[in-house]
Amino acid sequence: MPDFWQDQNNWDNFCGPTSLANIVWYIDSKYSDHDGTPGDGEDIYSMVQDYHAPGEPNPGPNTDDHNINNVNDLESPYDPEQLQFGNELIEKLAWYCDTNADRTGNPDNFEGTPTINVTVGFQMWLQDNDLESRFQVEGYDIGLPYREDFHQEDYDYYLDENLTFERIADHVLNGDFVMLAVFGYDPYGHFHYAHWVTVAGVNLDSNHIALSDPDANIANPTDEPLSHNDASIVSYDICRVTTPYPSFRLINFWDYSQVRTLVSAAVIITDLQQSPDSPTITGSTNGKIGENYDYIFVSNDPELDDVYYYIEWGDGQVEEWLGPYASGEEVILSHSWSKLGSYTIRAKSRDIFFSESDWATLGVSMQKNKIEPLSFSFRLFGKIDCNFRILKMVLGGLYK
Repeated sequence: MPDFWQDQNNWDNFCGPTSLANIVWYIDSKYSDHDGTPGDGEDIYSMVQDYHAPGEPNPGPNTDDHNINNVNDLESPYDPEQLQFGNELIEKLAWYCDTNADRTGNPDNFEGTPTINVTVGFQMWLQDNDLESRFQVEGYDIGLPYREDFHQEDYDYYLDENLTFERIADHVLNGDFVMLAVFGYDPYGHFHYAHWVTVAGVNLDSNHIALSDPDANIANPTDEPLSHNDASIVSYDICRVTTPYPSFRLINFWDYSQVRTLVSAAVIITDLQQSPDSPTITGSTNGKIGENYDYIFVSNDPELDDVYYYIEWGDGQVEEWLGPYASGEEVILSHSWSKLGSYTIRAKSRDIFFSESDWATLGVSMQKNKIEPLSFSFRLFGKIDCNFRILKMVLGGLYK
């Protein structure tokens, strides 16, 4: 999970779109070419696109969706006075999520990004990138108030079973993507902060949660927020979690004396993209060394995407991502083995979005070519005939 920072470009209240950008970037990377590199000029998946930032491509040499300045470019800063957004990822997401109500108008001088804005904004993002059928977004918010007299019993009253640590952990362990909104209150009910973070991991056994925090960098401290526009530089701040229901608190979140951090909302993004089925492998399971045998590979994709095949023959020979082939199309390949023994053919498929199937296997056994009985008899009788003629010559010499 990336760990983009909001401490740049006047993004004081951009924790929402920054946390969402971590997820958006991760999803785009998941379905892009795993052999590609930032700056190679390639763009495979539409979740993040090349926004043609005006600055020099970094790391380059080409501009593309995973270039560092596609996250943010200082040459096109966000201007809160003129309500002017740049064209890079985080500022585009801020526009979609109506952060600070800058897109729709802000008569109440509201700051930040409400839960409903994140869910609606991301749904718009999916629609505009032709991905609305691939992902589901849900928001849960217990409606903690911004007020000066808030206490623990109030929090318990507002609780939602969808916001327990166990429920959030289930989502993360099932591969869903989660943003959390946290509120900070002191024991006297004084409100201190509201903040969005991205969940990077959970540990149910020890009751810990890892966070990509747009405004903190405890695990990998640096004074240069721009460095985290490189998604390979990550920092997962670890917090201990209270477990008894109904409380869900982050114990060591930030360094505020006596401030309790309460989880008040979550946005959960579910990846509906389905991997192809494991291939079926059909062909001979017994054979002779040196002879070619045909094998048929078939994989069906639930969304009828084209598929590619990665095949290991068990003898060190590999076919790397052959294709594309139509979903359900029979792919016939020939192979021979040069040594005696048992081998395992392994094959998996992936669709055009790099979503891979599980492995499929087929065991084969190679035997030595057998000697025909007729040729063996011929050689045997040949030896007998030769020996008989020699014996006859010897005996004939003795009886002259």
